Amino acid sequence: MTLIQFADNTALVNFALVGRIDVLARLMNGRGAWTATVRLECEQSALFLENDQLLTVGDFLGEPYYPETRDEFEAIQVAREFLREPGDGPERHLGEAETIAIVTSRGLAALVVTDDTGAMRLAMRREIPVATSSDLMILAVRANIIRPQEAWDCITALRVDHGRFLPRAPETFADLLVLTGRL
Repeated sequence: MTLIQFADNTALVNFALVGRIDVLARLMNGRGAWTATVRLECEQSALFLENDQLLTVGDFLGEPYYPETRDEFEAIQVAREFLREPGDGPERHLGEAETIAIVTSRGLAALVVTDDTGAMRLAMRREIPVATSSDLMILAVRANIIRPQEAWDCITALRVDHGRFLPRAPETFADLLVLTGRL
């Protein structure tokens, strides 16, 4: 069974910030997907961050999935309420909620790629496998798409230069080597 790989905006932004959208495209290998809201979030991020790489992700994610039924729209609201935190604006978590609701309601064999811990919890609660940006960097090394040092440089740049939170990221280069089977 081939998994559809649904990207969340957090992961798209992370790969764009380090200039490695190409790595994400190769890993998705024609199985990438996104929802309409994630596409909109990505377009907004491209403008805000002035990062044109984010404007190219449609090339490998294709046409977005849209909610189609009343049940899907209701499931999006339920998922969003689960993800909601005090002070969140009306659009916060909408992309993650839409992705999880569509995958669940349609029974899609899918992997959700996100660094949002709430979305990770909800997806796993609904038995949807999850991968983080760090997981994909590790997989890219295992698949010989990038070298271990390149992956480590990306992880370090995201943490240090961009202040990004990376769940499940290795703490040291040696940890990365162990996780990739290189040590």
